[in-house]
Amino acid sequence: MKTRLLLTISLFLVLSQSIAATDSALPPTTQIQGCGSTLPTLDTPIVANIVAGATSYRFRVSTILPTAIAPLQIYTSNTRTFKLTQLANFGFARTYSIDVAVFHNGAWQEYGPSCTISSPTPMSQIQGISCGLTMASITDPIYANAVPYAQGYRFRITNLANPAEVHIVDRNTREFRLNNFPVSSGATYIVEVAIKDFDGSYFPFGATCSITCPILYTKIMSSLCGRTLTTLADYLYADLVSGALGYRFKITTMTNTSEVQILDRPVRYFQMTMLSSVQYNTPYKIEVSVKDPSGTYLPYGPFCTIFTTIVPTPKIQLSQCELVGPSLSELMYADNYPNATHYRFKLENVQLGYVQYITRTQRCYSLNMFTGLQSNTAYTVRVSVKLDGVFTPYGKPCDVTTPGVPTRISDGNTHEIAFAPSVYPNPFEDYFSIDAVSSADQIGVKIYDMTGRLLESHRTTGEALPNLQLGQNFPPGVYNVILTEGEEVISRRVIKR
Repeated sequence: MKTRLLLTISLFLVLSQSIAATDSALPPTTQIQGCGSTLPTLDTPIVANIVAGATSYRFRVSTILPTAIAPLQIYTSNTRTFKLTQLANFGFARTYSIDVAVFHNGAWQEYGPSCTISSPTPMSQIQGISCGLTMASITDPIYANAVPYAQGYRFRITNLANPAEVHIVDRNTREFRLNNFPVSSGATYIVEVAIKDFDGSYFPFGATCSITCPILYTKIMSSLCGRTLTTLADYLYADLVSGALGYRFKITTMTNTSEVQILDRPVRYFQMTMLSSVQYNTPYKIEVSVKDPSGTYLPYGPFCTIFTTIVPTPKIQLSQCELVGPSLSELMYADNYPNATHYRFKLENVQLGYVQYITRTQRCYSLNMFTGLQSNTAYTVRVSVKLDGVFTPYGKPCDVTTPGVPTRISDGNTHEIAFAPSVYPNPFEDYFSIDAVSSADQIGVKIYDMTGRLLESHRTTGEALPNLQLGQNFPPGVYNVILTEGEEVISRRVIKR
């Protein structure tokens, strides 16, 4: 009995060793896990079953097409995983046949059973944080959910109240903005997203989402409302509306509400000087309309009142009023007005029925710029200045008398004096000169301050007299100029500014 038992055990051990030797001779194989499944993303790892002792895994992949099988692609890895994105060709919504071979005992073994895996069909939609939102601005970005390896995103928006209004835009990124379309102010749109495939086609649109366009309006900036302008050229700004194609300004004269002017601008500011008609010291009501992306001007926003500047009262310098002009070429000055581009001088004598005008870019004039003047005759001069493109009313009148024929009295007889000098400019800032026609060989020039102190003294000829530059180092004040030609003595008064 004992001998039979030992014989049976010995036979069992021999058979077991024989079976083990047979099994170890079979080549090792494997296959991927999750056969028949669809990957959640293109770059989801595909995993082969582990083979003990294997040092590399070779994945053989073929794309199953409706009418054929695409060329094989081979990917070799030191690990038992790979991704479709590691292949030279891959794509969405495809089915792949995959089998695996292992490198074992120094040799590549046979491929194991094949297995099918599908890549995902990509879908996207607007991020939940934006759904149902009224946008603060039409330039704010609106994002779709990201899809890895998407070649682009197509956005379709449909006006909820007017389904015939449909807009589509294709983007390389996952965001768009309402100003990509000619949207309607305050309208609600249904937004859908489609993903672009590698071949340029688009997959079906994903779930819908509603987004409302903001109501677009603007007004003159609050800091400017109620303000009195410094000049008519001051800039008046509307609040910025992002994405606006233009701004329409409606300006109403509040002292005459039937006077309404419209100004269309591509920018958000304007100047009163751009209007065809503008008045000083006048209130104006200003309203602004926005041009939306569709090219339509929307309703006006709240109005704002501004006041134009008080008109200045221009005048001739007081130092040159109520005087007899020393010569017709004597320059006489109006007060300086910053930003004035022109000065218009009006000279008249009501009794004579005389009136003439001259317009200059400088603030000075001389009597010889007018024609038909009578000597030793009083005229009234007024000045108007052009500010911001508009001439002001004429200012305070100033009387000036044309010079008569200079005379001297000698031995009780009156004789004409040919020597009639004038100083210019008067007032002066740097220096002044003397205008005179004289052939005298010697003319004396002396300049005194109002205390009688002699400041300058010159001897020159009549020909050289106009070339003198006098008073260059004088402080501001009034000075007496004494000129002598032979026995003739003539005085002139000059002012240094």
